[in-house]
Formats: sequence, structure tokens, C-alpha cells
Amino acid sequence: MKVDRILPNILTYNTVINACARGGYSWEGLLSLFGEMRHEGVQPDLVTYNTLLSACSNRGLGDEAEMVFRTMNESGGFLPDITTYSYLVDTFGKLEKLEKVSELLGEMEAEGNLPEIMSYNVLLDAYAHSGKIKESMVVFRQMQGAGVHSECRDLQYSAKLVRQKREIR
Repeated sequence: MKVDRILPNILTYNTVINACARGGYSWEGLLSLFGEMRHEGVQPDLVTYNTLLSACSNRGLGDEAEMVFRTMNESGGFLPDITTYSYLVDTFGKLEKLEKVSELLGEMEAEGNLPEIMSYNVLLDAYAHSGKIKESMVVFRQMQGAGVHSECRDLQYSAKLVRQKREIR
């Protein structure tokens, strides 16, 4: 594009970063594109950060997700939205960093981004996989208190995982 004197803009970079992330581009390659974008004077937006967080979620990159989130917050221009938190919750849920997931849900609520059912289900699923029944019941009560109602099949799945975990022990 530069050869044709067409300068890439935020839409161009977001599209390229997203396509590369979905295409299996390395994390280092994605960071390189992010760095190039900033070097060219194109400021990242919420979509850029959420795209990078999605890549972290898909790859199970917790440290990298924290770095992206910190960079976003330090930029001063963006408040995390429900999508931002959903990717973070998913990332740390997959890594079974349950305290971090619980902390993120608290941050979401404090900032007015009420957790949606998927965020709660990630935490319920992670607790069920870990055999932490009491904690999963606390989350279930939080869901009820927040007016989020899980579908019966989600609860049945979590109960099944807990039973399987007990049988293995």
C-alpha cells in the first residue's frame, strides 16, 4: 500500500491484525504489527486492543493479555468494555486462574460493565473443572443477585463435571 502512496489507517491495521491473528500468525508477529502501526502514527483503538485480547484468549496467553490490558489502560483513551472483559475472563478461565477471573468480574461490575452469562459460565466451568463446588455456588448466587439466569443445561454440565471430578478421586 505504501508503494502506491496509500497510507494505512486504523481500519487497515485492525483488519490486518485480526486476519493475521485468525490465520495463526505468531504472537511476536502480531506485536510487530501493533508496533509498526504505532510507529506510523496510527493510534490503536478499542477494536485493536480487543483483537489482541482475542488472540491472547485463543492462545491461552495470560501474561500477554495482562500486558495488552495494562497498555490499553495506560493509553488513557479507552475504557474497557464488555468485550474486553469477556476476552480477559475467557483467557484466565482457560488457564484456571480463578482468583483473577473473580477479580475481573468484580472490576466489570464496578465499572458498570455488568457481566453477561458467558462471563459467569466461564467461571462456573473453571470451578467445576477444579472441583470447587462451594466457589461455584457462590458464583451461582452472584449470578442470581445480578439478575443473570443460567440455562438449565449450563448448570447440568457443571454438575456433571463436578461428579466426574469426584469419581476420578
